[in-house]
Amino acid sequence: MVYDLCRTPKELEHSSAQYIIGNIVAYLALPLYFASRPGQIIKNYKRKTAVGLSLGMFFITSSANYTQLISLLTMSQDRQYLIQKIPYILACILPATCDIVIIVQWYIYSKTDKSEAKKIENECIQENKDIARCDTVEIAVSQSTDKDNN
Repeated sequence: MVYDLCRTPKELEHSSAQYIIGNIVAYLALPLYFASRPGQIIKNYKRKTAVGLSLGMFFITSSANYTQLISLLTMSQDRQYLIQKIPYILACILPATCDIVIIVQWYIYSKTDKSEAKKIENECIQENKDIARCDTVEIAVSQSTDKDNN
């Protein structure tokens, strides 16, 4: 007697309501899932900083997306299968691409964040101006040096 502990669900008929509704929901979810990233990219670009960004979260979500993509692409190379999986493939590729852009922004802006913060801090020390701005810069500088030391 053979037991199948990891049963694969049977293939749904393409004309079944369950299959059609599943595809509609998959395509509707795609823009919602993708829409979470461009706002962060634009915000980082406008501010020219990525201070406060959880880089670990973007690494983890990118890794999850690429792992899922590899899983989908290694399951089958059959054209019909890949066509059926388009929303899931796009749901992996689009956010992961945005995550890479965010990680690159963090890398680029982390260099300028430190130099800009030091420049403002030196101005504050020399001119003793804008105490609130100096305090904010002091916090940002200490956070960036804490990250560098860890």
